[in-house]
Amino acid sequence: MNLFFADIGNTAIKIYGQNESLFFFSYQNGKDKLEQFFNSRKPDLFLVSSVSGNGFEMLSKNVKLIKIDYKFPFSFKLDIENPETVGIDRLVNIEGALAKGNMANFIVIDAGSAVTIDLLCREGKDNVFKGGVIIPGEQLQYKGLMA
Repeated sequence: MNLFFADIGNTAIKIYGQNESLFFFSYQNGKDKLEQFFNSRKPDLFLVSSVSGNGFEMLSKNVKLIKIDYKFPFSFKLDIENPETVGIDRLVNIEGALAKGNMANFIVIDAGSAVTIDLLCREGKDNVFKGGVIIPGEQLQYKGLMA
């Protein structure tokens, strides 16, 4: 099976396949580059995390998708009031950090179009996501000041 992973962000789509490089497609030039990607690699399945619905349309016409959301069977528990409101990118970052080793308590900092800081704690045998904060990026901060 030709399996790929896709991260659909606010401005771009990033795709990773086993034994392949990371592919990056901005929304401005993404449609043409994605067509070339699909024609040359013929993926069977994508696991997709997305903070934006913009890229799903481009991917879904070409391949079977499994969307990752807060109900996905992560290797940690969620201990927050409204898990459906957490950006999936933040949960995938926690899973990625856990995949690097068996750590007890840690924070994950992601500096993208916004900066997120998230906390994971060990409670008994369980890893538990406790939540975090989002610091809006420069453009959103500016828009907030102008409102």
